[in-house]
Amino acid sequence: MSPEHAEPSLPPELLVLVVERLVEGAPQGPRLLSQISFALKQLCLACRLLRDISQPHLFRSVQLGDTGTSPMEKKDSKDPLQVAERLEDLFSLNPTVKTWVHHLYIRIPNRDEPPDSPVAKLAAITERLFLQMQRLTKLEIEHMVVTPTMHQQIYSLRELEEFRCWNVCYRDDPGLTPDAPLGLRIKHLTINEIHSSSSLTAEIISQLALSPQLRQLHISKTISPFIYRLVIAPTNAVFYNLIDFETTIRQPSDMIDLWQFLSACPNLSRLSVSGRADVWSWSSGSIPALPASLVPGLKRLRAPLAIACLFGPHRSLASITVPDGNGQSLTKELLQTLPQRLRRLDLRNLKWDPEQSLSYLAELFPGLEEFELLFGDAQRDTTQVRHLRTTGTLQ
Repeated sequence: MSPEHAEPSLPPELLVLVVERLVEGAPQGPRLLSQISFALKQLCLACRLLRDISQPHLFRSVQLGDTGTSPMEKKDSKDPLQVAERLEDLFSLNPTVKTWVHHLYIRIPNRDEPPDSPVAKLAAITERLFLQMQRLTKLEIEHMVVTPTMHQQIYSLRELEEFRCWNVCYRDDPGLTPDAPLGLRIKHLTINEIHSSSSLTAEIISQLALSPQLRQLHISKTISPFIYRLVIAPTNAVFYNLIDFETTIRQPSDMIDLWQFLSACPNLSRLSVSGRADVWSWSSGSIPALPASLVPGLKRLRAPLAIACLFGPHRSLASITVPDGNGQSLTKELLQTLPQRLRRLDLRNLKWDPEQSLSYLAELFPGLEEFELLFGDAQRDTTQVRHLRTTGTLQ
């Protein structure tokens, strides 16, 4: 055997560790993932042993559709339709390959296209490929029309642990029922901006949150009403394992539904609430403060200032971030509405006096270890923000 075709002298167990080291913790993004794929392809060409070790990793993460996000990535990326066609041919020639796919990312424009257009052909091939992938542990769908068949496939993925979708258009099917799926193992669920012509579809999608192992739930305003209903009759769900929840509210009355949902999340530790709460017309006393007994383990909160102030009675909160204070003045009265046992405080886009603000922080938050006060909007005036930001500790 010629030297260039000789098998490696290292033990197979060590080669397995080398390849696993190469792919573990691979950075996200099509450009960086393509570099990992290139390295794995070179290993596959080295010898039969390295090919057998590297091939499953080469197909572990598959991206279909328009995955380039920057002009450089779009320039370097291959034609999405050709990629999908080649993968379909490979699935046909070697069915074992489809069992190697554990992470699937799909991004296809969800616009009406003629059946013979490249986008329509790509969507059809992508659906056929997806229906063959039974070992998925992570599924991400962005800007695509999800058919009823694809939705049923999501329910049937017994190894799926992470599901994220953004700006997805669901095609309605009267045959679908909102019955809770059995055997779900989803731990991380993101549902952002679902488009559908009926509320039945949203009700069905919300059932994914009933996975007993759910630990992280991020939802948008289009799906939140249906998620909140899961904690009332007839479902009466309790999310014992949920520790990270992110939602969007549209109006003050949504806070009552949020409080009710949080009462069913006894072990929640991180909460993020977005919405233009600081520009709403709040009725005095219309929204009660959050009772500390609802989520006793809550440690970190990210929310508008008007909502953060409702957490004043909560004694376990250690960190609060207000991404946009809407230009309000930072007063002692305002700070007094926040929990007094904070260890970290981050307030942005506020009007404040440095000397007075620091004295308020020292007086009201004796255990504060880290703070950041930001005047103005960092996205609009980065120079001013850089000079007026105050960070540090009070010790």
